[in-house]
Amino acid sequence: MDEEGDFLTGIVFGTFLSVPVALFIWSSAAEEGVDLNIEWETLLAGAAALFGAIFTVRTIRRQISSYEKVERVNREKKLASARAVLPLALSDIVQFCSLLITWILGGRNGEMPTMPAEVTEIIREVIEWNDSDDVHVVLSSLVSRMQVVRARLRPESVGRSEWNDRLVDAVELTAMAESLFDYARQDTRYPREFLSRENVLSIMRRTQIPEDNYTHAYNIVRVRNYENSLSNILPD
Repeated sequence: MDEEGDFLTGIVFGTFLSVPVALFIWSSAAEEGVDLNIEWETLLAGAAALFGAIFTVRTIRRQISSYEKVERVNREKKLASARAVLPLALSDIVQFCSLLITWILGGRNGEMPTMPAEVTEIIREVIEWNDSDDVHVVLSSLVSRMQVVRARLRPESVGRSEWNDRLVDAVELTAMAESLFDYARQDTRYPREFLSRENVLSIMRRTQIPEDNYTHAYNIVRVRNYENSLSNILPD
């Protein structure tokens, strides 16, 4: 039974209880010589006020229910709209990482690649309109990693020996973005395999990062603890 049904049941039950109580009071008043006409008018006025209040409450409840339904529909539409362009945002992230890896491997000649500004806004909208705490955690972690990658690429933040670490940053960000494609395309309800060592190493080989020249980068991945990856806490 819904809330309105429970509310109406309470009204009916209360009415049946109030009738014998009112009759008892009326009978007692008659025995005491009380002017029943005045008391009866008072009782009718009180009953009218009660039912008026009941009608008002029901009207307000219906208005609230209607408002909540409209809000839910609008929220679903906005989420669908944001999620529809999420694959494009993820593609932009992967493309940025690919250009960054190529730029680092090429000796960092030319202008350093930058990530499109709208990417963060698209992901933020998906977070805002999504009710799933798990998706919030995953997408928030992705945005956080994007911010870390950007911060670490500032000239004053990168020493000559630290470009191996920046390569790993780019590869891990690639892995995180690629793991969300199925979710973004609405093939799955939750993201799958958010980050794993095997996945990161596979991307390093796919992007042709030579292990002989970047042994330190490969060693970073091989010793890094990925056991706390979000893939282990997401529901099946």
